[in-house]
Amino acid sequence: MAVLTDPRDNESRRLKEALIRVIDMVIYLAAIAGGIFALLVTPDSVQQALRGYEWLVTGWGVLLILSGVFGFTGRLSRIWLIEIPAPLAAVFGGLIYLTVLGFSAPGRPTAWVAVALVLIATLALFRRFVELQIFTSEPGMLTLSDRLQAMLRRRTANTIK
Repeated sequence: MAVLTDPRDNESRRLKEALIRVIDMVIYLAAIAGGIFALLVTPDSVQQALRGYEWLVTGWGVLLILSGVFGFTGRLSRIWLIEIPAPLAAVFGGLIYLTVLGFSAPGRPTAWVAVALVLIATLALFRRFVELQIFTSEPGMLTLSDRLQAMLRRRTANTIK
């Protein structure tokens, strides 16, 4: 693998990696906010459509809050192990939200826009989960103990190695 030697290229990459980290942290903060809003300000249309299934809203809100807390903390501390459950929790939160949308507004055109956006966000978070699996694994490490120790040693950085 070639390493860039031009310091300007290294600085550009460092800035791009820092920007990605900040974007990830903003996304995780948005997940926290979405979870709080889901729990505290659930729309009447959703509440009416989910009579008897209110636990879906609670599950969706809690998953979003947990994903945001773990993801933000992992990205802030640069310890990947903390972030690993975050995108997966957000994916399940997104799938629950898609279910909620299906119950609450199946005939509304704006609901399809929301469905498309939630689906895109869910797929992007699933992509991040797969990416974390690549970043946190080493070839030849077969035991969970070995993998956890390697993950704890690894930290992200805005530097070229």
